[in-house]
Amino acid sequence: MHFATACDGARIAYHLDSSVPPGQSPKGTVLMHHGLGLNGHAWRQWLPPLLDAGFQVIRLDMRGHGQSDKPDPGFPWSTARLCGDVDAVLEQEDVRQCHFVGESWGGTIGLAWAIRNPDRTRTLTVMSTTYDGGLVPKLDRFAPMIREEGIGAWSAMMLPARFMPEFDKGIQRWVDRTQSDCVPHVIADMSDYIIGESLEEALPSLGAPVLILAAQGSPFVKPEMAVTLFQRLPDAELHRFPGHRHGLVLSGAEIGARELTSFILRRG
Repeated sequence: MHFATACDGARIAYHLDSSVPPGQSPKGTVLMHHGLGLNGHAWRQWLPPLLDAGFQVIRLDMRGHGQSDKPDPGFPWSTARLCGDVDAVLEQEDVRQCHFVGESWGGTIGLAWAIRNPDRTRTLTVMSTTYDGGLVPKLDRFAPMIREEGIGAWSAMMLPARFMPEFDKGIQRWVDRTQSDCVPHVIADMSDYIIGESLEEALPSLGAPVLILAAQGSPFVKPEMAVTLFQRLPDAELHRFPGHRHGLVLSGAEIGARELTSFILRRG
């Protein structure tokens, strides 16, 4: 595990993976950003094709998650601050440009980061991603549920939203443990922040190539939202994943990793 220091002193944890022999340079850097309630381990099944293609991969733990520092209650969450955490990690590794990959709200951070950093964005890939938190169904229930019933109740509600019932039970148990281990006020406070955040007006200014991986069964990011995102971006590709819910990062890892690697090699 590696750590970078954000501008406010918070420690941001991340994994750095590479199979490039010593003395050789990687083909490029892929930065992977998870969403609410997970951590950088969610991306482990995406590594083989990226490493085989010669990329180094950074998998960060978003602030408040995994091994990264946990803010106190009432922390002023913002997209700008989360983009700054990405900057801190890239600076720590002396990475000027990257291929940004994000799932759920991590994808929204990717949209915002790419808009802010056009010269640093080689490609952007998002999955199960909204461009407007206020359009996410049921999001307004997250904070009240956590504050009244506890983080375990929220995790139990999330599992069927992430996965089809027949999906790998071992991965489902890992997700339940990971979500249940989150600091309750972090998830509640972040949910409140996300509801008020929208990138809609800025989307046409995002010039980098974007790959949208759309889970057709997500109850939070409906298929039509992925289509709208596709239509509002200047240079985007849309790939649909029927039979998958919001947890596409895990349920669709094998095929998603192939799509991602192909996209980066074609467009990056």
